[in-house]
This record gives sequence, structure tokens and C-alpha cells, in this order.
Amino acid sequence: MELLSTLGPSSFNEKVLKKLELLGVSLFRINLSHTETKDLERIIDHIRKITQVPICIDTEGAQIRTRLKKKTFLNEGQLIKIFFNLDENINSINFYPKESINQFKVGDLVFIDFNSVVVEVVKVEKTFIQIVVINEGLILSNKGVAINKPIKLSAFTQKDINSIKIAKEKKITNFALSFCNCTDDLKKLRKMIPSGSNVIAKIENRIGFSNCKEICKSADAVLIDRGDLSKEYNIEDIPIIQKKITKIAKLEKTKIFVATNFLESMIENPFPNRAEINDIYNTLIDGVDGLVLAAETAIGKYPVESASVLKRIFTNFKTSFKNKVSNDESCEIKKFDEIVIDKYAESDIKQIVFGTYNPLDRFMSLKEIKSVLNKNKLLDGSVWTLPIVLPVNKKFAINKNYNLINSKKKILCSIKVDSFFKIDSEELMKEWFSTNDLSHPGIKSLIKRGRYFISGKISRPQYKNFTFQKFEVTPKKSKELIYIKGWNTVIGFHTRNIPHQGHIFIQKKSIKYANADGLMLSPAVGQKKKGDFKNEMLIESYSEVLRSKTHYNKAILCCLDIYSRYAGAREAVFTAICRKNLGCSHFIVGRDHTGFNNNSSDKDLRKFFSEIGNLGIEIIFFDKLGFNSRTKRYTFTQNSKKIISGSIVRSLIKQKKKIPNYLLDKYQQQIIKNWKKKFFYD
Repeated sequence: MELLSTLGPSSFNEKVLKKLELLGVSLFRINLSHTETKDLERIIDHIRKITQVPICIDTEGAQIRTRLKKKTFLNEGQLIKIFFNLDENINSINFYPKESINQFKVGDLVFIDFNSVVVEVVKVEKTFIQIVVINEGLILSNKGVAINKPIKLSAFTQKDINSIKIAKEKKITNFALSFCNCTDDLKKLRKMIPSGSNVIAKIENRIGFSNCKEICKSADAVLIDRGDLSKEYNIEDIPIIQKKITKIAKLEKTKIFVATNFLESMIENPFPNRAEINDIYNTLIDGVDGLVLAAETAIGKYPVESASVLKRIFTNFKTSFKNKVSNDESCEIKKFDEIVIDKYAESDIKQIVFGTYNPLDRFMSLKEIKSVLNKNKLLDGSVWTLPIVLPVNKKFAINKNYNLINSKKKILCSIKVDSFFKIDSEELMKEWFSTNDLSHPGIKSLIKRGRYFISGKISRPQYKNFTFQKFEVTPKKSKELIYIKGWNTVIGFHTRNIPHQGHIFIQKKSIKYANADGLMLSPAVGQKKKGDFKNEMLIESYSEVLRSKTHYNKAILCCLDIYSRYAGAREAVFTAICRKNLGCSHFIVGRDHTGFNNNSSDKDLRKFFSEIGNLGIEIIFFDKLGFNSRTKRYTFTQNSKKIISGSIVRSLIKQKKKIPNYLLDKYQQQIIKNWKKKFFYD
């Protein structure tokens, strides 16, 4: 689904342009009706300097428009002269282009600015027409004018011709022809533009609608402009006309776009109304290829929010007709033999069941473990880098169903065991943890948990039996939080340490780099090893980040019940996939992300991610961070005298030493000072 965005005063700035690009805008439309020819080259250069989104030049076309020095209110019954040369009649109302005077006859009804003002022609002279006001109202400059009959104007104004020359010199290859009446209009345009250019024919009047089939055959795409069509048709006829044009375009296999009034309320308000959402859905159901934002992004107060709403609707539309599994109701449990699982397995089951490990829906077999470690893929071909296993201490029957229960005797789910195996290969362990040293905490924990492993698909989840900590999220909840915030570009940050100044520096730098809407602070609150911060302390410290407004209106706290395997680069990819499933578009990876004793260098991390390819989430890498005492700045250079890390913070707390301000801000130092409980796991 394509999104075309019209640019204007609200969207020409760098921040908005970058945001619109991130939201997936496929074309930036420059409307010549609201752009001076002298400014066109500068505008094109400005857009190209900031973004890679292609530019589309939209002509003025065969339309009459108002020209006046200042807005004027016309009263009902008022007689007034309309001129056709603003330079000579600067204090009067004018219509443009000059030659349009030949279209007016006595008795014609004239509609100005979407029927805001309706007048009748009572006299036609060489240089002016005289009109009487039927429906009074305010007239502004550069507003569309329609007559209650077909008119014949040149398909191009002189301004169009001059602007197309500039666009050709700037190598623009996308053009929209306003008020396209027939295929001859398209032929004339193609003679003026670069060969092979993409041409969008805009259906905006009766003549264009009557020639729609032929136009579809000659154009690369057609665009239904519902606003201008409503000047020539009754507004209640527009939905039927839209459906007819869409049907014709689909039969001719021509791309079809629709414009005007999709999110009109968002010109002034940050949220759409229900009727607008319904309109968009029905238009998508008709089978259109894309939608156009016009005033919403050109002059509206909320251009980025408008594009974000459309993107969310596009995404929801694609999945709306698929069956969705509810996370609210537990499946009926059956009486099977039981397997008691540990806290680690309980954490993994929770993330499988609630979708954090998507697309994984099972504990892995030995064959799948080898596929993950050797190919970085699940057996179905999905990218995955970390084995998810279920250790046990005794043998269980294959092809038999079991209920998995936690230490509180609560049934969490069922599993049909499809394999039972041991892992004896040192090479496999080395691929897994980058070492086969038995003192490695990941290997040590795995061995302690069980001598054997079982595999199988999880079924019959008992949602009500899962417990959650403060601020802990599932994908459903985290995406709800993102939706409530109105965010689209969200950076995920994974940690098992309290937030030090290095974290804050990296987070702020990432927000700026990605032009992000917000930051998801996502500390891991699963099982920990001895010496790690207790989860209660970790959650309180990150709660303080929100309270202190360190990232004012830019952060949400989404704790995740996962545990560290200390598997270096493999685990870095795994944590990125988890945050993608929580709704993040970007993810921060530091110098020693989830490694142990620096078992993965920054170079190794980048190389591994590069080999994996597209994860569906953009990775933001950071090198080793330090603090320069002389410049009082944080830096990524190797010459930094003072290294910043969570292990240093833990060491100073354990030794009850003063923590310098470059390591922790005053808010975190106050929490440590007032903390009466244990900081670390024994």
C-alpha cells in the first residue's frame, strides 16, 4: 500500500521530512497550484538534501482559480465585477488564467472553493464578468473555481510549462497531470518530460470521468481527486463515482490512488474521527493501491501524526481479515501427565505464548538447534540465532502430551514431546556461547538445569496462570502503549544494569540519530546470576528515569521477563528480535551486548548482524564509551581516560564507595542512598 504526501509549510522542515520518510511515504507531491515557479528549484534541492523519497510534480492543469490581494467576504445579493488580470486589478477579485474569461456565459452558475460561495454570471465583458452572489461567504486567493458545465481550457498553464522545464533539468521522473480530460493531454505531457517518467492522471471533472477507461490505458496510474469532483457532482454521488473509477482502473490493471479529506479533522486535531477511519477502510476494501494526504501534511498542524495514522490503518488492514489468537482467554486444559519446570523455562514459555519469541512456538529439537547454530535459521527458514530449549532431569516418552507446571503447581500450557536428546558436542557449545569453558555462566546454568532436553510445540496456554512484575509487558501491551503515545519510530534499549550516564548519553544520541518518536526502556527482569542487580532495584531505577523526565515525553518503561545466556552476538540478535516483536523499529546494540568477559568484540557484533541480513528492525551500534575529564564530554574514542560500564557501577556500590557524577546522575545516586533493601542477588 502506497502513501503519497503533499508538501507545504507544515512539512518542509527537516524533522518532518525525515519522519515522513521513516513512515514509508512513497512520493512527495509538490502542488504547483501552491508553489511559485521561482521557488521550485530551491524546494527540490531542499527535499533531496534531506530525504531519498522521490518527488512528484503536480501540475495546475485545466482549472480556474481565484487571485486576490486580500480575503474578501461576498454578501448575498451583492453585484460585483470579477477581472482576469491581477497585475492590472490588484484591488479587485480576479480569476486565473486570463483566457478562462472565454468560458463564462450569462446565466452560468459559478462555484468557488468547494461551493463555499456560489454566484451567477449576469454580464460578460472583454476584461471582466459581473456576478450576483447567491450563497454568501469568504473568498481567499488561489481557490478552485468551477462552472456548472464542461469547460475547455489548455491542459497546461504557462506556469506548468515553465515548472516542468525546471523539473526536467532536475531529473524529476514523477508527474501528476491535474484535470486530465483525455489521452491527448497525457501525450502532450509525455512530450515535455523525460522518457520513461511515471505519469499519474488525475480524474477531477466530468470530462475526465467520462474518458476514464481510455485514460487508464494511457497513464501509469490514476488519482481520484474527490474534492474537485465534488465541484461538478453532488457530494452524495462521489462515493459511487469513486467505486466506478476504481473498478475501471482495476480492470485495466492501472494503479489507483485516492485523495482528499481522508483525515480532514487532523488538520486541526491530533486524532482522527471514526467516520474518517471508516472512509479509509472502505476505500482500501475497494482495492486501491494507495492514498494521498493533501492538506493534512501540507498545511495541517499534525502532518507526522496524520501519516502515522494511515500507516497504522494500512498495517491493521493487512491483518484484519486473518484469525487472531486471543491472549485473554485460556484454552481448555486436558488431564495429562505433568512436567515440573524451572523459572527459566517458565520465562521462555511466557514469551512463546504471548508472542515475544514470534515466530517460535515451541522448544527446539536437536535438529533445529543445529540449524540455528549453523545457519542462523529455524527449520521453517525464519531468522533465529539463539537455541530455546527445555532441559529435564529424567526421560519422557516421545509423541506423548504433557502439562507443564511451575513451582506453584500451576499449569502453564501443554506440550507434545516430539524428541528427547542430550547435547554432548563441545563444538555445538562453542557455536552457542563462543566458548566451551564450563565456568561460562550460560553453560554452567544450562548444565545445572538438566542432563537431557525435550522438544515440542506449546499448546493450550493458561493465560491466567502467568504472573507479571511491575511494568512488565507482552507484545500486546507494549504496542498499546506505543499506540497511545502516537509513536511510529521507537528505539528499544535492553539492559540488566541500572541506568548510568553512558546509557542516557547513548539513548539521547539514538533518538536524535533515528529522528525517533520515542524510546522503549526495556530492562530484562528474568532470572539473574549472583551479583546482578535485583529486579526490584532495576525497576525502581528505571521508574526514576521516567519521573525525572530525563527523556521528557519520549520514553516508556517496558520490562521484559527474559534472562541472560551471555551468548554475545547471538543473544544480541535475539534481544533485537524480541524488541521488534514488542513494536520497536530500532534497537541499540553496545560494545559488549549480552556477552561475558568481552567474548564478542564490537567488530564481531557488526559482522554477525551483517551476515544475518534484514531483521525487520534497524540496529544502532555504539562503540566503547568513556568520559573525557578534560573536556567534560562523553566520547567513543579509545583515548577516553574513564571507562563507563554497569560493572564499574556495581563494583562501587558493593564497595560502598562514592560514585562520581559522570557515572550516575543525581536522581540515581539518591535512589542508591535511600535504598534499604539488597542491591544484588546472592
